[in-house]
Amino acid sequence: MAHRPYPSRDRALHQIDRHIDEIGPMIGGRPHAVTPFGQRLIDATDTAVQALGRSLAASMKNMQPSVDTYRLSSR
Repeated sequence: MAHRPYPSRDRALHQIDRHIDEIGPMIGGRPHAVTPFGQRLIDATDTAVQALGRSLAASMKNMQPSVDTYRLSSR
């Protein structure tokens, strides 16, 4: 096998073409119906992300100095 230091799009496509008959249909995948537990998990995650976003926005607003104050750089 020859040394190939960089990936090549053409080599990759040629390899896919050589093995295309071995791939077959995709089995499995994500189910289309969400279970009740999964829906509760999605809702709880959405609620947590929204609350975190609101608290981060409020804390970032508190961190900004007012226009008329001067802060010495810590660098």
